[in-house]
Amino acid sequence: HKLGSQYSPDVYAEVYRYTAGFPFYIVALMQQLNRFEQSGEAITSDSVRYAFLLETLWRGGQIYNYCRYVYDLSLQRARGYGMLKAILQFLAEEQGGAPVRLTLSEIAHSLRKSPSAVREYLRWLSEVDLVEEREHVYQFRDPVLRFWVAYTSKGIEMDAFPRREDLAGLVSDLEERFQRAA
Repeated sequence: HKLGSQYSPDVYAEVYRYTAGFPFYIVALMQQLNRFEQSGEAITSDSVRYAFLLETLWRGGQIYNYCRYVYDLSLQRARGYGMLKAILQFLAEEQGGAPVRLTLSEIAHSLRKSPSAVREYLRWLSEVDLVEEREHVYQFRDPVLRFWVAYTSKGIEMDAFPRREDLAGLVSDLEERFQRAA
């Protein structure tokens, strides 16, 4: 796959923006862009958005399958699976267009659980590297996984290879989310 100067700097900036610099995500996105290019498409920033959605929300996408694997493997043997899943879905949401960053008491209040019980769940999620705590605030460690959880927990995923027209609404939503988060 091409990682040189084959594409415009704007394309590379978008790749970094959507992948947060995670090497696996960069490679998966570049491979998808290379497939677009092989089919005759001129690669632009819009191509990166489509490739990201395709890779992340299509069940055949590498990023989709990686996120599914990490999520399932991390929660597979956990006690309190339902509560862990609820916490992750809650942290995957956004407030005012920015990723949620909440304190222990805010999470406990929202989930109607005691702070001590939620602390144990958050500690476990931190141990498996899904969540991180910084200055008493919790958030997803991996922003792409956060995006995947936010959408797939709402049932937004694709079984068949989608057409560009099918992704158009998601592309505008994606751009809006990333603009506000920046």
